[in-house]
Amino acid sequence: TPETIEIGYDIYAPDGKLMEYSVNELRMEGFSRDTLSFAPYIYHSNPNRWSAENPKLYTLTLYVKRSGILWEYIPLNVGFAEYGYNDRGEITLFGKPLALKKSAYNAAADRATTEKEIKALKAKGINCLMPSYPQPSWFYDICDRVGIYVIDCAAISSPTDATNRDVD
Repeated sequence: TPETIEIGYDIYAPDGKLMEYSVNELRMEGFSRDTLSFAPYIYHSNPNRWSAENPKLYTLTLYVKRSGILWEYIPLNVGFAEYGYNDRGEITLFGKPLALKKSAYNAAADRATTEKEIKALKAKGINCLMPSYPQPSWFYDICDRVGIYVIDCAAISSPTDATNRDVD
């Protein structure tokens, strides 16, 4: 039978101020799937644009209610940035060439040690890490907070067939 799904979000600025919120209702057939997308315009976000030099993070909270009952509540940290390529093939951030100072790095065994090591790399001028395999989720949280770009490695295994892109 059809049911009403309520999907909402709140977006808070780095200083904790509520910037945008929305609640959307969908009427769906039971046990079916659908996709809802939203593209809010966040006024006054320019001073809080994310970059390695200015790692400002917003707090986004998503929630899903089914038949009035809260099913999911997902808090996320997000940064707003605009990346692209210029006519010379350089990566750009907000239209300006992005200078990446890269280093190979994989997370240590625990979060505290990893954060200490990433901060030490940043102090040496490193602004981009290249792990050799997918990292724990907290690794990416640390990089977002500290201001480190990540060139990630997909979990793809193709030891005998170079055209195989199956994900492990």
